[in-house]
Amino acid sequence: MGPTGTGSLEEGDASGEIFWMKYPSPFLEYFYDTFPLSPDDKPQPPAALSSHETDCEKRTARHPDYPNLAFPSAEVYKYFTVLSDDLCEMGPKSGQFSAQFVCTIPTSDGTPCGTKRTLFHKDGKAVSTSNLVTHVRERAEKCERHKEALLDINSNSSKYVEIDGEQVKIYNFAESFSHHVDLLWLRTKGLSFNLTTEDEFREYVRGFDARAAFPHAETLRRLAMCILELQREERISRTLRHIGKFNGGPCLGLQLDMWVDTATHTVFAAVTQTTCVVPGPGDEENDSAQIFLRTEIVDFDVFPLTSKTGDSIRIWFVGVLKHAEIPHEAVSGVTPDGAADGQCGLSLIADISEKVDTCILHQLQRSVLYSIGLAGAKTKNEDSKVLLKKHNRIVTLTHQSLSFGKSIRKAQASANIPEASILSLEKTATTRWGNQFVQLQKNCVLRLAIDSCLQAYKQENRQNKEAIVETNESEEGSKVGVAVAASEIGLDLSDWDRSQELEGFLSYPYAIKDTLEHSGVCTGSQAMILLHDLKENFCNEAATLEVRQFPETLQLAHRSRTSEIRAAQDLSTLITSAREIMKDELESRIFTLRPSNSRLIQCYMTKQAESKTFLSPAQHELAKTLYLSALREAEVIKEKNAPTSAGISRATCTQAKKQKLGGGLFRGLPAVGLSQARTVGSGLDDPVQNEIRRWESLSSERLQPFFREDGLLNEFLMCWQLRKEFPLHLIVFMQHASHLPHEANCEQVFSRAGYLSDPNLDPSYLGMLTSIGINKAAYKPPLKDIKARYYSKYRGRDSAEESAE
Repeated sequence: MGPTGTGSLEEGDASGEIFWMKYPSPFLEYFYDTFPLSPDDKPQPPAALSSHETDCEKRTARHPDYPNLAFPSAEVYKYFTVLSDDLCEMGPKSGQFSAQFVCTIPTSDGTPCGTKRTLFHKDGKAVSTSNLVTHVRERAEKCERHKEALLDINSNSSKYVEIDGEQVKIYNFAESFSHHVDLLWLRTKGLSFNLTTEDEFREYVRGFDARAAFPHAETLRRLAMCILELQREERISRTLRHIGKFNGGPCLGLQLDMWVDTATHTVFAAVTQTTCVVPGPGDEENDSAQIFLRTEIVDFDVFPLTSKTGDSIRIWFVGVLKHAEIPHEAVSGVTPDGAADGQCGLSLIADISEKVDTCILHQLQRSVLYSIGLAGAKTKNEDSKVLLKKHNRIVTLTHQSLSFGKSIRKAQASANIPEASILSLEKTATTRWGNQFVQLQKNCVLRLAIDSCLQAYKQENRQNKEAIVETNESEEGSKVGVAVAASEIGLDLSDWDRSQELEGFLSYPYAIKDTLEHSGVCTGSQAMILLHDLKENFCNEAATLEVRQFPETLQLAHRSRTSEIRAAQDLSTLITSAREIMKDELESRIFTLRPSNSRLIQCYMTKQAESKTFLSPAQHELAKTLYLSALREAEVIKEKNAPTSAGISRATCTQAKKQKLGGGLFRGLPAVGLSQARTVGSGLDDPVQNEIRRWESLSSERLQPFFREDGLLNEFLMCWQLRKEFPLHLIVFMQHASHLPHEANCEQVFSRAGYLSDPNLDPSYLGMLTSIGINKAAYKPPLKDIKARYYSKYRGRDSAEESAE
């Protein structure tokens, strides 16, 4: 209490010394003398420790004949007798006691073994049992009675375990080290339904040995720290080499995302780093070899959610770059999510602010949510919101009524649908519009089952006024929700018809989202082209809409639904409003703002489409200037130190698919995807100008092999396969393709953290496990390096010395 520990800082009795009473030891002998409960109370002697029944380990007892020798209850002692225990008065063991033991195990003729062992110990301490056990083990090879004694000793020893009926010794820490590391890698995957399919699980099972004891939780934490340090050192070394190949110029893309836990007022933030890597030796000449992207976590941190979070993120982000030894000049671009705090923090960094492009996936998501009435202070599309609410009620009923959910599955089973192909209705995720599309798609496929099962349910529950409980969206609404009667659940013919149209409307944005997230070859410029096509063509008021028909039956063969084209004048007002809203949102969120320099270079350089078709005239001219400047810098890089594949991981690529004639991407602009070759005249003998002329005159026939089935040009494949013809464009592409159009990589960080999350897991350990688990794909430290770092860091010696012991 108080700074001195003698009393309270407050005035009054609490500040005096009357609160302190030192009881003599042992306390029980003096308690009644000091504070008797009544005048005739008498002190009671303390109970002996041996009289208390407890589950804890008993204290070591003294030998009855030799009080200086502790005699614990080890199993081996019952096979030996103490002959003497004398104090050593001279020699190196002076001050210790010399205890002589004799083995009492009967031999084959019935006489005791009689082997003597002299062991030294300190006063009041026990001797080491290893020498005694060693004697029993050595004689067990020839003596059956010693063998029986050894089995008895091992069965009661914590250092032995029974495997297949045989007693084997448990590994020591050094021998169990690989098992501990495998367990840690498995821990970094988190708990998920597909855990058994992961490589980490297979490696752990393959290397499991019952002789390896499970490590302490602190041991796993220390291992994680060692791996984190090794990964960081390797990443910094590799990144500095990568930056050096580009003369310190832009070549690293950074992504920043945040996740807010409103319940705890905590902000989780992550920064990932992306680089373009060329194929490794042996794969360079492969027809499917291409440049690939390597993404890894740079940092994972936690902030309190306050009004100054933006400034905190600025300080943290600058510190991250400094700690990771990433110069600002080497950053090709930063892709944050749409959160205001992240945008505010980055805008405060002078030499980074002009390299920022907000995540296109986030902008697309917000545009879609606004267009279908699920975002905004006031909904802009009430018809769509009401329709989606009706679909959500059906899904909610399957989760709040077991009988209705079972009837949906039973209806599919009665149509001979295999168990693995039976569909469940999709729950609504308010922050993920893609979930709305999947929900609509499944509901349309299962319309026959939904209508029949819902009709039967409503007949049985016609008087039920609380069939489900949904979120109360009114301002006065209770948090417990609002009840919905059974009669209010369901869709009529008009609702189903509009559901078809809404499904068709969401299909193209969903295809773009899927391409950006999962293709791995969609650059920032191609993302802008796709959204330009979505805005100008797909959302055009005169555009037709492809609508998929309902299945004729519930059979599996009829899930491949036929399509029809509906004219613009035949579409419902729900779709016309959604088109108008989405067009306005995309324009204001993406095309009104000036892209970063890196994004403009990509836009002018791409062969997917002419940049002037989706950039403003001013942006197009600026992009051209930046493009020429980048090629000039690439010429210097090429002459000094052109990027090579030496020391870089190998790429595994698949052959590019032929372009599909119909469907896929670029639905409203069929001509997009084959930019017209430009006719250029001869000029000066300038390497840069010569390469530009050849690049601009590339014909569609040369580009055709690099198109995917969905119409997307695989520029990662194209630039690598044409690297000998266009070495400068290869350098520029590798510099700026690292600037991703989205921060979905950070989203994966939070998904992994969610799998790992535990109420007892502190944020620093959570960040550590998340980082090493994701960065394992980029660099998995060798076991010997992890072991060496662990022993030098936590044991103060070399791992080889420990193994020798």
